[in-house]
Amino acid sequence: MRFLRGVSAIPVFLLATVLLVVALVLCVTILLLPLGVPLALLAIRVYAVGVRLLLPRHKLPRHKEVKRGVRTKWRRASKHPAKRMKKVSNNARKRVRKVRKAVHI
Repeated sequence: MRFLRGVSAIPVFLLATVLLVVALVLCVTILLLPLGVPLALLAIRVYAVGVRLLLPRHKLPRHKEVKRGVRTKWRRASKHPAKRMKKVSNNARKRVRKVRKAVHI
């Protein structure tokens, strides 16, 4: 499977390279600059597709893992906000008591 994904990435990279060369030629001619810039952006996206084909599929990018973790934490916190606030305030109270005992106030 990995071999097939690698082989399928080769034509994608070739297509992206051709698109990028055409985009550069269009950007050199000032009149066709509005066509060259979006085509260059498209070429970069096609390169990204090729890179995704080469990378293992089961690995998520780091920012998506973080986003998933934040989303689950937010859901847990928003389910019972009063209960959560009580827990946070109790934890803060305990920490203050510990600090006071350590300092002997």
